[in-house]
Amino acid sequence: MQLFSPRVILLVFLLSIWILNSSCVGMLGPPQFHGGIRVHSLFGFAGPDAVSLPPMSGVPNRGRVLQQFPGGTGTEPSFMGNTDAFGISDYPNAITNAQWSVAIGPAVSPPCAANVFVESVPIAGMELFYFCHP
Repeated sequence: MQLFSPRVILLVFLLSIWILNSSCVGMLGPPQFHGGIRVHSLFGFAGPDAVSLPPMSGVPNRGRVLQQFPGGTGTEPSFMGNTDAFGISDYPNAITNAQWSVAIGPAVSPPCAANVFVESVPIAGMELFYFCHP
């Protein structure tokens, strides 16, 4: 007795190829961090059994170099944007090996105040995290 018909196997095979070659693969998770500056926005709340940190999209963020040191990478001395569906804003061309002022927020829903960071971004880049705790 045959478990799956050849038609079902062919359909699954073709569907797999379509998924792998479509934009659906990008929905599996955020891209890897490769340098520059990455901003993460996360909504933190405690449930009955655990703490959850889902991503927050649409959170504004901006930054500018305060002081640049020799040996850094990147060419952009400032950035401005909003987080995507993964709660991420990537600025791969942000100048590294520099001191940055970065403001993240405010978040509208849920309402959370803005945070300002002054960070020394190493040559390899840096990921900054904004946690909203209403």
